[in-house]
Amino acid sequence: MKRSCLALLSMLMLIGASLAMADGDPNIQLAGAPHDGYVVTGNSWDFTTSTGSGNPCTVGITNDANCVFTNGSGTTWSSLIFTITGNDNSPVTCSVSFKGFSTCGSNDSGNVITYSGGLGISAGEFPGDDFQVVLKGWSPGTNFAVNAIPSGVPEPSSLLMLGSGLLGVCGMLRRRFAKVS
Repeated sequence: MKRSCLALLSMLMLIGASLAMADGDPNIQLAGAPHDGYVVTGNSWDFTTSTGSGNPCTVGITNDANCVFTNGSGTTWSSLIFTITGNDNSPVTCSVSFKGFSTCGSNDSGNVITYSGGLGISAGEFPGDDFQVVLKGWSPGTNFAVNAIPSGVPEPSSLLMLGSGLLGVCGMLRRRFAKVS
């Protein structure tokens, strides 16, 4: 029941976005997906659209009829950067109807689109973390190289510095309370 509602909601968002973008400009949209997709085990991958519109895409030698991806990297992605080659249509637009990101934008030449803000995309731990790339108006054969930026994790030296600072504060407090007693 929950998956059915999620699928219906995703389809309604896609239909609404399609109607809003009826001007024919190439558009890329990230949307939620109610089923598992191609599992990305690293932080980068690429895919090609054979038709330029609709959802079929080819990842390596795998054809994916829905262009659905699952984060299998083990880390949360805080942003996605799409570098686009082989597209003759312009200008390029992007849109978001996915809980993971709140903004998207492209560079002046329209060959790089960045999704960021929001919660990011977790590592496929929960149903609904899969996402679909919806393409509209691209040249057939357009290639999308995707670079996923992992969420920041403090490096060990930063944690060591934080820990030593906390120990110093505890030592000062201990001396202060020892003098009062």
